Amino acid sequence: MSPVFVQDLALLTPLGGDATSIYHSFRAGLSTFQRIEEGEPGFTFSAIPDDALNILPGRRLPGLSQPQIRMLKHSIIALSELVPRLPTCSMPLFLAGPEKTYPGCGVNSEFMQHLTHNTGVMLDYSASRYFAVGRAGGFPAIDAAYNYLSSGAGEYALVGGVESYFDFRTLGRLNEQGKLQTDENPDGVIPSEGAVFLLLSTQQKTQGSVTLTLTPPISSAQYSLVEAVGRVFDNAGDIAHVGAVYSAENGDPSFAKETTLACMRHQNRMIKDVPILRPAANFGDVGAAFVMTLIGLSCAAYNDSYGSDSFCNEEIKSDKPGQGGLSPSLILACSDCGLNGALLVTPVVELEYDRSSTRQIS
Repeated sequence: MSPVFVQDLALLTPLGGDATSIYHSFRAGLSTFQRIEEGEPGFTFSAIPDDALNILPGRRLPGLSQPQIRMLKHSIIALSELVPRLPTCSMPLFLAGPEKTYPGCGVNSEFMQHLTHNTGVMLDYSASRYFAVGRAGGFPAIDAAYNYLSSGAGEYALVGGVESYFDFRTLGRLNEQGKLQTDENPDGVIPSEGAVFLLLSTQQKTQGSVTLTLTPPISSAQYSLVEAVGRVFDNAGDIAHVGAVYSAENGDPSFAKETTLACMRHQNRMIKDVPILRPAANFGDVGAAFVMTLIGLSCAAYNDSYGSDSFCNEEIKSDKPGQGGLSPSLILACSDCGLNGALLVTPVVELEYDRSSTRQIS
């Protein structure tokens, strides 16, 4: 298969809307948590400020529930930043959204109509697909984009993810299941929200200090996370040792065990004491936006390190030549529905580039 490159991205999380700033904030240990005392017991939540959403479509839109309207606003903000930088051609969107736990909790045709109207994005609807599988949904979305691009059907594809737990039915379900982080359950889930979009292409980006390639992701409810990671490494062949693991762990102990076990079983493919980065500890569980958010953070880490006079992140130095000194990163996520997935983000460095005239991915 031809390599697939990340050409550009835009995202929105409670920590902000710039990948580099979000990366530095979570590495500095900053968080956006707030306490909600409504009901018993109270719980911790991480939300995008309402002030950021006031200028967008109103509180009532035909065909959309309140949770859908909130996700639409997040999507409009993120995608509107990316649209001016997109190629002037239509392309498909492969979008990950919430698991369908009740009618009106995900993306529908009205949602897409409002999104295209408010952002001006030109979409090829005939090739676009939606994946309502939650936190790991970015993997099948990227896989679909990978197949589309590899088939020669087009040169560009958008992949995205959006979810908001700012929904009392969803919060009520999590509370009944005992999954929310409370005083009695300090290791529980911190609900959050976010939206992210990536521009993928078979063409290598001509600007930027580091261009990233994505391996074909492996995701299935039939595989454990250990098996998914093993298949990703088998497909990748002889690559440098992984220098960082980005995990979508959300506080659920079962997901933490899966990640730890996967890293232990495949430690021969990773640097010694590989760091496992868990951004949910800083901005909560962003659900279906998680996989693409983790890719965005890895983009920021690579650009930040390679664009500096010295490497600020020891973990992303490569032990193989030909990668500009940068090692691959491993992206992991599990959905509540049982879907487990993984992919590798591999940097391709343009060794001769002018920092003063190059816009980095952000």
